Amino acid sequence: MVSVAKVRHKLWYLLHALCHDPKRLVRGIVLFICSIVVMYQLTDCFKKLCNPPISTHSRFDLNDTMLYPAITFCREPAYKSDIMAKYNLAMHPKYTNSFDRFPFDEVSLEQLFNEATYNHSEFFIQHGLNGDTKNIEVMESLHLDMGRCYTLNPLTKTKHSWKEAGFSIMLRHDTNNTRVSVGDMPPGWHVFIHDETEGFAENRMQSSGRVEYLYLEANEEMEIRLSTQHFFMLASYENECVEFSSVSSTRCGEICHWKAVVDSVGCSGPWMPGLGVRDCDNPESTKQLIKLYRQLEDLDGTQCGCFQPCTTTIYTASVMNRKPFHISVPAAQLWVYYTSKMVTIVEEFHGYDFNQFVSDLGGSLGFLLGLSVLGLIGLLEKIVELVFIRRLLLVGVPDEKGGPRFLERVPPKWPPEGKRSERETERQEAIASKSYIAENVIPVGLEVYKKRLFLTLPRWKEGIPASLAYININETTTQSPRLHPYPSWSAHRRTSETDAPEIVSPFRIRADRCGRLWVLDTGVEELLGNTTVTSPTSLIVYDLHNDNLLRRYKFPADHLKENSFYANIAVEDNDCDDTYAYAADLGSPGLVVYSWKQQESWRVKHHYFHPDPLAGNYNITGINFQWDDGLFGIALKPQSDGYSTLYFHPLSSLNEFSVSTKVLRNQTYATESGNYHEFKILGSRGPNGQAGVAFVDQKTGVIFYALPNLNAITCWKTSNRAYTIKSLGRVYMSTVDMVFPNDVKVDDESNLWVLSDRLHQYMYESLNRNDVNFRVLTATVKDAIQNTACDTNIKPLPDIITNLGDILRPSTSTIAPKAGSSSAWPSPSHTNAIVVLSMLITMLRVSYCIRI
Repeated sequence: MVSVAKVRHKLWYLLHALCHDPKRLVRGIVLFICSIVVMYQLTDCFKKLCNPPISTHSRFDLNDTMLYPAITFCREPAYKSDIMAKYNLAMHPKYTNSFDRFPFDEVSLEQLFNEATYNHSEFFIQHGLNGDTKNIEVMESLHLDMGRCYTLNPLTKTKHSWKEAGFSIMLRHDTNNTRVSVGDMPPGWHVFIHDETEGFAENRMQSSGRVEYLYLEANEEMEIRLSTQHFFMLASYENECVEFSSVSSTRCGEICHWKAVVDSVGCSGPWMPGLGVRDCDNPESTKQLIKLYRQLEDLDGTQCGCFQPCTTTIYTASVMNRKPFHISVPAAQLWVYYTSKMVTIVEEFHGYDFNQFVSDLGGSLGFLLGLSVLGLIGLLEKIVELVFIRRLLLVGVPDEKGGPRFLERVPPKWPPEGKRSERETERQEAIASKSYIAENVIPVGLEVYKKRLFLTLPRWKEGIPASLAYININETTTQSPRLHPYPSWSAHRRTSETDAPEIVSPFRIRADRCGRLWVLDTGVEELLGNTTVTSPTSLIVYDLHNDNLLRRYKFPADHLKENSFYANIAVEDNDCDDTYAYAADLGSPGLVVYSWKQQESWRVKHHYFHPDPLAGNYNITGINFQWDDGLFGIALKPQSDGYSTLYFHPLSSLNEFSVSTKVLRNQTYATESGNYHEFKILGSRGPNGQAGVAFVDQKTGVIFYALPNLNAITCWKTSNRAYTIKSLGRVYMSTVDMVFPNDVKVDDESNLWVLSDRLHQYMYESLNRNDVNFRVLTATVKDAIQNTACDTNIKPLPDIITNLGDILRPSTSTIAPKAGSSSAWPSPSHTNAIVVLSMLITMLRVSYCIRI
């Protein structure tokens, strides 16, 4: 408080002096206004200098030589029906049940695929480029869905744009051996036209956006006209790409897909070579391999760390002529050629450079040239004074005893060694009376405070003796750690048949920085059985220093709607005496805001709290179900104005939203309809991007999400204005130890904690007690976000510049400013003084850019 008093005294003295000197007052006002304008314009110049806007330009060019694409052919049907029948298999391996009859002890999968797919002579009658078969390199590849495919890579460039200079390919078929066409498609060939450098991968080609696909039927002749577009993209933080890479993005995504499948199953197939894993040799593993391979074929390459190339060539194919084709055997003829040497080139350029910076800097400072040299000196004096005042504001005053004081935490004591036999007797009695049923217990929420890891164990089924417990993190054991009821056994037991226990069935919990544990108790027992409402939904707050109950707040009746189910909580603890808690109602979408100081709450409604009807389908480890859950994930990020940004989303939704708690904490404004536009939509996480819980790391500003449909944890840097699939980073993904991530937290030491519990299997099937069903995984935030889109190694502009720019010119526009623009202030004079000042500011800025 001493520093604030000094600042007030200095400001009062300055104001008093100005009021008694009118000339000085006018000069001070002019300098203040000019300084604000200069800072506003310089902020924009500096931003563009360190992060130049990108401009896109299109142009047309004429090529002297024509580069042809690669063409990949895959036969339909892909497998020989007589060979498949020979081994008691269906016409296609995707019908996995038939592998129960396959003689694995006599024939390997590799032998099967080699014998059942078509070789080169069974594919082609002839092929050539520019009239010569030596101008083509033939590459062979094996795939599950497509069988054996052949890629024709061009070995030469042509100088002509007519039919004879292009590809001429005659394909062979055998319709007599085709009893049933897989997928009800007529006999023929899948044709993929793509860039030679990208290669071919069946799981990504049709959705990559850089491939032309068409289907050529047997006994058909087709002519294809080609046109070419070359794309040159600049690598940037928001749009990452690679200039040179030994592995294409298509190949990278394919290998990532293979590894995800093999890591889960433990064996491979002949269509996934080079992984160093044996082929599956029994029916169960083979069926599981094929099933998982097809489930994960849409795995996003960006989640695997696969970036698109900066230089891309896209070929557009137009069908010119299509007519019957008949020779002595079933066949087809394909012509692929250019009809013009015209190509389209799309390039990205940096729309701002140092020369434009100097020009803008001169224009921005030009209006100051009307001031005298003494005016410039006065401006520098004011800057020094402001820097001095800012330093006073930033320097903290130490505690009178040399540092902050913390209360000592005393953990609850467990009964001594002599009472272990008594506890075991109670345990056996609880099992016999079914007040403890081990398979009905499931952890749903977690929290970490100092050396204790808290877990919620809601009473969704009978036989849950304690619904909130903790684990001593320092306790080392090779078995599952022992759970200690919190705060005590008595808090979970009824005092009589009519009374409810102190804690009934909590879902989520939150430990704030003030040493309080907030427990969101739904008050509902046996949610998945004979549902009983034991007590109203409540907020229960404990003192983590001594585990005493501080407060219980029961939600008013108007907060509890017909389908209400409060599933998540966030706590805004900037001020321990004026704390706010936010509880999310997913059943009857709404948000309850609770004020610790006022000891009252109000319920907020908004359209963004409701589920998206198109995002209610879930398919996790083969279990398909539908949920229509509304508001679920809520996470807080403190802001400099004393409030916070609340990031939120419904569970059954792909979108992320935000709102300032300045709106929510104003009871009158938060509960009226006029606040609609205060809630903002940020963007979409893309297909299968339904998110459960979320949590913001206060130090890095990174928000972490649990994605149950993908069995993954992802992240997003909140300082990034773009919220897209590309701006999200994949932290961890696994179909073994990350099955249904259910809670995410970051502790005070910047450690990320994740709870996975196979909730869908617990609800719709049953858990395998011989397997590990519940896992708590942890990593440092730094390691978790390393090499992802959330990596904070790239430093942003200084806060003093960024915040000033946002205050003076709030804008969310993504349109790049025009280069060379300048303010319409009077023309320059006193050139020497301004040039010196410009050079000084430029050198300071360049030195900052070099440091980051």
